[in-house]
Amino acid sequence: MCRTVCVGTPTAERQAAYELYLRAQQTTVVGVKARAGVADLEQILHGALKDASHGDHIFGPPIHGEKDPDPLRANVVIAVALPSLP
Repeated sequence: MCRTVCVGTPTAERQAAYELYLRAQQTTVVGVKARAGVADLEQILHGALKDASHGDHIFGPPIHGEKDPDPLRANVVIAVALPSLP
């Protein structure tokens, strides 16, 4: 779930950034399953940013929640997050 909130009407640039965020997050969530590698999920997410020419906005680990999550176990809870986009 994204915690991004816009007060008022977003600019076209901010709306596009939000849509990219949401698309990358949803694409990554589709790849989440037991035994999936966190590195594989990060690659999906990073690929979506790079494909949209936002590779320079990649920093920090985007998958959070499990101390030793690779590979993911069944019934584990994780968060798929992204860095802030302009």
